[in-house]
Amino acid sequence: MANLNVVGLVCLGLLGGCELGQPKLERRELPGLSIELPVGAQFKTVREQIDYKLGEISVSGTLAFGTVMAMVRWNPGEKLTAPELEVLAPALGATKDFKAAAVPGTIAKDGTLIETLRITTPSGPMMLSQLACGGRNVLVMSMADRGGNELHARIVNSVVCHPDPVKEKTLAVTQVPLKLDLPGWFATSRENNQLMLSDGASFLMLQPMPASTKQDMLVGAAPMLDAMFKGTIKAGAASGNRVALGGSFEGEKLEGYMRITNCANAAVLSLGLSGDKTHADALDAKLAAATCVPPGQPLPSWPDAPKQ
Repeated sequence: MANLNVVGLVCLGLLGGCELGQPKLERRELPGLSIELPVGAQFKTVREQIDYKLGEISVSGTLAFGTVMAMVRWNPGEKLTAPELEVLAPALGATKDFKAAAVPGTIAKDGTLIETLRITTPSGPMMLSQLACGGRNVLVMSMADRGGNELHARIVNSVVCHPDPVKEKTLAVTQVPLKLDLPGWFATSRENNQLMLSDGASFLMLQPMPASTKQDMLVGAAPMLDAMFKGTIKAGAASGNRVALGGSFEGEKLEGYMRITNCANAAVLSLGLSGDKTHADALDAKLAAATCVPPGQPLPSWPDAPKQ
């Protein structure tokens, strides 16, 4: 009985009330949604970027039984496939030594099933779920040294989605905070949180991501490419902030590079492909020389593709 009393005092005094081994959760109101995240003197906000279109909050803390971390991240677009989620895991903080060992799982919410992955990392099991919220995909991630399944279920079940009808309309058009010297290039698509550019011979995909996105994401580029190109474009070894690409698509030989450029309010994932290495290197040099648009300044616009 004495031990239970001690636990009760810890829960009340340190966490403001908890289930055995579980931190107290507090609701955070965010643009178009709300979620309950761990709160208390032991917890601090590690990352915070608040915007309707693209953002995240990450908190972590150390309790008597070990470390607890929780994160919510949202961006325009549809849910990711399991391979895409595995690729994203290192960028979300699954450690540099991340090994893809995901096991599909589900957590019930209001009688429905939420897509959830249990990912094994050197730091312990990581739970990763995704939910649709209007035109955005919401990722919820958590790690705990003890009671991780229970904690994740509490956090995921707390999500309340209330899309803003006006702001939802802004999700359809993608802009990126990069100034690129690409005269004569035009936009072929601005949908699904991806800006597609071309000059008629080469191709460039630009995808804005939260500012905290790490270069480690490039290490797992292969599954992402397999999902995009059905295995016809392969990734070489990562070098610095880029990885070489090569293969073919629809019978055409292609070479290029994938890189991540970090700006103040967003990171930009770029994927450029050309018919030969000379043009691929030239395009990558343009990406390497790109500058970030200062916060608050107008973002670059691109003309539509010429009418055929």
